[in-house]
Amino acid sequence: MTKGLFLVRTMYIGGCRVIGADFDLTKNFQCGRFSNALSRFVALKKPSKESADGYINQVLGLILDEHVDLWIPCSGVATAIEDAQLAKAIKKHTECRVFQCEEDVVEALDDKLKFMQKTSELGLASLKWLALCDEVDIRDIVDKIRCGNQDLRYMIKSASMDDATRGLLPLLSARDPDKVERILGNLKFSNRQQWLLQEYLPSGEEYCTHALIINGTVRAFTACPSASVLMHYKQLPISSMLYKQMLKFTQEYAAGLGKITGHMSFDFLIRYQDTVDGHIATLAPIECNPRCHTATVLFEGMESELAQVYLEVVHGNKTGGAILHPQSSSEVGYYWMAHDLVVAVSAFFDHFNSDRLSRAVSVKRVLDSIYHGLAWRDPTFQWWDPLPWFVLNHLYWPWVLVKAALNGVRWKQLNVSTTKMFEM
Repeated sequence: MTKGLFLVRTMYIGGCRVIGADFDLTKNFQCGRFSNALSRFVALKKPSKESADGYINQVLGLILDEHVDLWIPCSGVATAIEDAQLAKAIKKHTECRVFQCEEDVVEALDDKLKFMQKTSELGLASLKWLALCDEVDIRDIVDKIRCGNQDLRYMIKSASMDDATRGLLPLLSARDPDKVERILGNLKFSNRQQWLLQEYLPSGEEYCTHALIINGTVRAFTACPSASVLMHYKQLPISSMLYKQMLKFTQEYAAGLGKITGHMSFDFLIRYQDTVDGHIATLAPIECNPRCHTATVLFEGMESELAQVYLEVVHGNKTGGAILHPQSSSEVGYYWMAHDLVVAVSAFFDHFNSDRLSRAVSVKRVLDSIYHGLAWRDPTFQWWDPLPWFVLNHLYWPWVLVKAALNGVRWKQLNVSTTKMFEM
C-alpha cells in the first residue's frame, strides 16, 4: 500500500536500514518491494481464519535473524488483530521494540460498535447511536426510534468490516417504523456480524486524521478532508479551528486509553448548529482506525523528522514535547495518477451521453484531473525511487484487472492507494 511505501522511504531517509515485508498475494507485484529504500524484501504467509501462528513465527524469525530494532506494522483492516497478537509475541520473545497498540485496544477501536461504546465511556461521543447485536434487539430499537426525535435519521453500519453492505443500506427514520422493522429484520446476525445504528448528519462534511501516539501522548498529527473512498489528500490548515478540535479530541482519547503506543486515525462528521451570530461547528466522531492511515503521505518533505518520532520508541524522546505537523505552508495535494486518468477518460466519454447537469459534472472531473496532474503530487513517485510507481500502474493493476476478468470477478470500486478491490 502507498502508506507502507511512504513508511519505508521515511525510515530510509531517517538513516535506518529498512527491511520490507508483505503478504505474497499478487505474484510479487507489490510495488513497495521494488523501492530503492529497501535492503531486503520478504514475502509473508497470510494468517488463516484458524491461526496466525505461521505468520507470527515467520516475522519472529526475521526479526531475530536480522537483529531488527523496531517493527512498524502497516496493517490493512483484515489483519489488525493479528498484528496486535504479533506485537505481543515480539515483545515476549525478542529485544525488538514495536510501534503497535495492544490487542484489547485494537479490538475496542477497530469494531465500530465497540468504538462508540468506548467513545461514550470517555465522554467524547456527540452522535446518537444504538447497538443491534441480534434479532431480539429489533423490537426495542424500533420502539426507541419511534419515541425519539421524529426528524432524526439513522444510518446502518456493520460493526466489523463488510464491503458487501458498505453504503448500500437505507436511512431509517421514526416517520416510518414499519420500514425500520422490516429493514432491521432482513439483516444477518452472528457472533462476527453485529450492527450499529448511527445518527445521520446531513452536512456531508467529513474529515480524517492520522496520529502517532507514544506512551499515550500525541507526537505527530495531521488531518484532511475525507470521503468514503478517499483518493485525494490535502492538508487541513493547522491554524483552522477544526484542525485544533480534532487534535484535542485525539489527545484526550489517547490519554483516556492509557500509555498506548501506535497509530491512531479517526473519522469525523461535522454538525453545524445555528446561533445568533451565525453557526458553530462541532465534531462528531464516527470511526477509528488503530493503524497507519494513507494520510501519512501529507508528511512528505518531513521524512527525517517523522522517522525521529518513530525512533523515540527505541531511543526515547530527545526533541521535547512539540507535536510534529506537516508543513502548513504547503498547498500541494496528493492524488493517484492511475485513478485520476481513468476518472478523466470516463468523464470525457460520459460528456457525450448525458444531460446538461451531468455534462457539467463531467467537465469538472476532467478539469480537476488536469489540475491535479499539473499542481499535485502522486505519492508513489519519487525521482530517486521511480520503480514502485511504474510497477503499481503498469504491472500490478493491469495484472489484477486481467485476473478479475478471467475469473469472472465483478467489482464496483477500486482504491488505488491501498490496492483494494471492492467486489460486488
